[in-house]
Amino acid sequence: MILLLISFIGLSIWGYFIEKTPIGDYKRQSSMVEAIEDGRPDKISIEAKKKKWALVVYSFSATRNFKEIFLRPSRSIKDKKFEVFNGLKFIMSIWVMLGHCYLVGSQYGNTSPAFKQQVLSWLFCQIIVSADFALSFFYFMSGFIVMYSLIKKYQRGAEDLLLHRQAQPKQSMQHQQRRISFYDEQLNMIQDCETMSVPKLNKRTLPKQVLARWLRLAFPTYIIVLFTLSMFIYLGSGPAFYNVIDYNIITPLEEHWWVIMLFMQNFLPWGSLPGLYWLHFVANDLQFYAVVMMPAIYLYHNHNRYIVLTYLSSLVLLSLSYILLTSLSLSFSSILNVSDNRMFDLLYRAPFGPVGYYSLGIILSIFYFEYSQAVGNRELRKRNAYRFMSYIGRTKATQFTFQLLGLFMVMLMVFIRYWSFVNVPEKEIDQGRWPIVANAIFNAFSHYLFIIGFVLIFLPIFIGKLSIVRDIFASSFFRPLARVSFSALIIHGLVLFLVFFSHEQSVYFDHKNMIFIYFSLVFFTYLIALFVALFLEYPFRTMAKVVFSPPKKILRLNRELAKELNTNVDNLFNDSDNDEGDEDGENLVDQVVEQQQMEEEEIMAKAGVRISAQKEVQLGQGLDLSTGTFGKAPGDPHNSAKMLASSDLSGNSKSRLSKEVQQMMMISEFSIDKDLYSKEKHD
Repeated sequence: MILLLISFIGLSIWGYFIEKTPIGDYKRQSSMVEAIEDGRPDKISIEAKKKKWALVVYSFSATRNFKEIFLRPSRSIKDKKFEVFNGLKFIMSIWVMLGHCYLVGSQYGNTSPAFKQQVLSWLFCQIIVSADFALSFFYFMSGFIVMYSLIKKYQRGAEDLLLHRQAQPKQSMQHQQRRISFYDEQLNMIQDCETMSVPKLNKRTLPKQVLARWLRLAFPTYIIVLFTLSMFIYLGSGPAFYNVIDYNIITPLEEHWWVIMLFMQNFLPWGSLPGLYWLHFVANDLQFYAVVMMPAIYLYHNHNRYIVLTYLSSLVLLSLSYILLTSLSLSFSSILNVSDNRMFDLLYRAPFGPVGYYSLGIILSIFYFEYSQAVGNRELRKRNAYRFMSYIGRTKATQFTFQLLGLFMVMLMVFIRYWSFVNVPEKEIDQGRWPIVANAIFNAFSHYLFIIGFVLIFLPIFIGKLSIVRDIFASSFFRPLARVSFSALIIHGLVLFLVFFSHEQSVYFDHKNMIFIYFSLVFFTYLIALFVALFLEYPFRTMAKVVFSPPKKILRLNRELAKELNTNVDNLFNDSDNDEGDEDGENLVDQVVEQQQMEEEEIMAKAGVRISAQKEVQLGQGLDLSTGTFGKAPGDPHNSAKMLASSDLSGNSKSRLSKEVQQMMMISEFSIDKDLYSKEKHD
């Protein structure tokens, strides 16, 4: 195990040299264009110039992973509203740790039924016993965020382009001028290339997505298991530490280590725990991703929307029925009872209950995606998602009403069990005074109502309101804490056992000791989680993307070439109407059209490679030759058509312009006038 840890440190150092030196670069690289990072046009992309083996080593670079955790914004989802989940992830993580701390203390601490009665009779202790809501909310967040990121990755832009074309009116004959006809041809070509450049989602892509998810979750989990078996027993001390760790963790893990390796710890061994019992959520997440997420994104991508919603709604209903019938048949309490493992095994560990929370997250993710699409497309504003969200955002009173409703639902689910356990007799301390039917109904519906309540509270943020609340939960303080939340959750159980049992005598189960242990747990968990994420989680997370989902290349002109080409920027972006410039521009357009017709196949192939750069250019943006990047072109959009004609290029510069650079500039030029052209057609 020590050699393995040393090897990871060595890989991180080697990855740093891969990042800073030309080691692993492709020998043949174009001198005309260079690749840039997605969302960072000032940064040269390392992924585009390194060989695959070098990228695998580069994944372990400590500097790269440190920047990924602390500094860089999300790449998969660029919607800043999703950054509110950073604060929610941290809050839910420490809530899970709070419940786990009291759960271990109630089972192994020096306590009695009388003190349990005293704890449950305190109103605010309902926050502690409600920590299972946080775990359900994690399943919901996972389904919501992953589904939205996959939809954006395999964009359904083809549908919107088709609606855009169908919505444009036919022009009369007098408007069919040569320039407009040429723009029509180029616009269709660009849109077709954009559609072709969208990553394909097919039956061969789905296994790669599952393998990428497995690689991200598997190796950090495997290394934690190996560390627990080999070194964890030597870290603690105290009379109870060795016996408790050996009986509850080491021995079961030695017998059932293969269960965790196969991600079946949520099923096996049935009736007993496989050692690291808190890792059941990892198996659930991977199984949900393969069985629920992949069919949902595949069907939705192929426009089977109603089949997807029917499938997901059925899973939610089956989950509700399963929890309700199981709680009724086995007379479960409304709180998690550790004296009998059946409630934990059947309602929390097994996937049949949590799958509903995950499915609900996917449903609401589709709902929000369709709303966001309708915001920028009038043809889609008949959707129910847009109507509902628009109704909420219509007035502040409506927003406040929905938020109050959501807050009431959350508070009700958290504190309503107080009336079941306040001053309850000692013999009923585990069951409460509610009848079995009431406990079963609460177990079945409470988690869904809690999730919906939080959704209603934060819903105005996703329609552009409550900027103050959004800034608080999306602050940079929560970003690294949220990004190491997975590492924190998989190791917090070990840290808890280490802190709780490394005492000279048994811990007395009271609030003072539990709060002290809890804050120690949170501090040391996140401190260790930072190193786990730095050297284990993020390297394999990046490796999964490199191996199974390589990043798209976003190209721009080489900086030196761009500076040489841009010899007269002021003339390129002037607002004067020069007839000679117009005539020269039209001649240049004719030459480009003639060249395109002669080499259409070659141009389309190269345009398909470079269209990812074009997708980053919003309407009204052009190619700034002074920096080689895409930026706003001041003045009239018509000036972009004159740019090449009026530029003063040297003979050497013109000779260096390859066909691929000309095509790249042509695509950028004609994309600038998409808004103008659409307006002319409507006029």
